[in-house]
Amino acid sequence: MPEYRPLSHCRVISSFFSKAMFAVLGRGAILCIFILSLFLTPGTVRAQISQLSDEVLRGITGQAGLSIMLSGSELIHFNLISFSDTQINPNWIQLYDFNIDNGAGGAFSFATLWDPLANPVVLQPNTIDVATDNSGRTFITMVDTSQMNPRWYSVGNLVLNYYSDADSAYIAQSLGSINLAALSQGPSVYQLWAHAPSGISFNYTTAISASALTYTYNTTPAALSLSGIHIVGSATGGSDDPANPATWVFGGTSNFFKIGTIGDASNTPATMDVATDNSNNTYISLSLPMAGTVRVADVNFGGNDFGPIAIDGIQIHRLNMKISP
Repeated sequence: MPEYRPLSHCRVISSFFSKAMFAVLGRGAILCIFILSLFLTPGTVRAQISQLSDEVLRGITGQAGLSIMLSGSELIHFNLISFSDTQINPNWIQLYDFNIDNGAGGAFSFATLWDPLANPVVLQPNTIDVATDNSGRTFITMVDTSQMNPRWYSVGNLVLNYYSDADSAYIAQSLGSINLAALSQGPSVYQLWAHAPSGISFNYTTAISASALTYTYNTTPAALSLSGIHIVGSATGGSDDPANPATWVFGGTSNFFKIGTIGDASNTPATMDVATDNSNNTYISLSLPMAGTVRVADVNFGGNDFGPIAIDGIQIHRLNMKISP
């Protein structure tokens, strides 16, 4: 058993003083005080190397990631959110009285899946993991289950505030209100890794549903409403009839809409790159291949019923975007 002879307190303080001064100046007083307190702990310092038993080793695991359990509630309100272009006299899209709540003005809940009464116990926390595949590529995987509880979004007044050259003034035009009811999303899975020479490749999978999206317009209220919204990987039905929403089946929480089609026949990730063109303008370049299904149980426009929408087997092989100032 190795044994170490303890130093006296005086010798510790003397030999440690110069290092402590460096810590104060370079690393902060808190770190210095913490280390100093360790050296001033009385008693004999001993170290021992011992062999671990097989029973103890069975309880040790090595991982590269973390799990996050969430449970809470939140109420979000903004008096005004504004978006503008980059003109000398910018034009604005303004969202007045923006809210995220439980549909009745109260707080919505957010939580990762956890049901201790289930058998087996349901446990699906948010996770972040780092791994390396067989090709030597290192990537990050993030899973988000915290948005699976429904929440309601509302905009009290959507305003287009544009600059009129003829009047040399801004003119505000109210376009109505927007309500998105019972939106839930997930579990969402996001993977990303670096690619040469610069930029990232990624894929994002999720399932989205909402009971209704309603846009109310005009001073005499009329509305465009989409109800029974699903953005998923695929959809089937008892009679496999897209015209009959009562038969639609969406395959649970593993039925994902994909951005970056990893695992499909095309096996093409989405990408994001930042570059500078010949005019010295920096821009973001996005490539967003997609695959999935979009279904809406009913469309109602101004009181007129137009029935369901079914867009199945979406396969977008190329969708390129360039964002520049």
